[in-house]
Amino acid sequence: IRQLADAAEVPIVVIAREPPTRAGLCPIVAVGPITVRAFITEPAPAVAKAAPKPRKGSKAAATVPVAQPPVAFGPWAPPPVEWILAASEALGDAALAMATSPVAADRACELFARLQSCPDHEKLHQRLMEACELASREPRKKKAGVPLPPELDEFGEGSLSSEE
Repeated sequence: IRQLADAAEVPIVVIAREPPTRAGLCPIVAVGPITVRAFITEPAPAVAKAAPKPRKGSKAAATVPVAQPPVAFGPWAPPPVEWILAASEALGDAALAMATSPVAADRACELFARLQSCPDHEKLHQRLMEACELASREPRKKKAGVPLPPELDEFGEGSLSSEE
């Protein structure tokens, strides 16, 4: 759903909701290269507000719309927008908590993968930017058994000659 909306340039927030836990919490999930899961409270059922009663003898009595109950999808009604935004925030916070590498370049990779699952979380974007800035200042170290690509020197900079 997210990919179709992005391709059509339609703003959308996508959250998968799982059945409630025994503790009464609602598991929510963001799926991408990394699956992010958070547990929040169930959404409160939407309550239709009654229209104000017109004064007796008023012509407005015929024009006052009657509040309709929310459309139900299965056994539950759509959650309020506030709940959806809070769920999106909780997913992003859970994604941030998952990125724990002490090495800035590795943390940037972790954050980028999680950003693909939770693209609407502002702090996730900010922490990725910070990790990238830190990684750009750290010298790149060789990992045991993993050689650097031949076109990069030990600092991650190109060592190609000007003829190539």
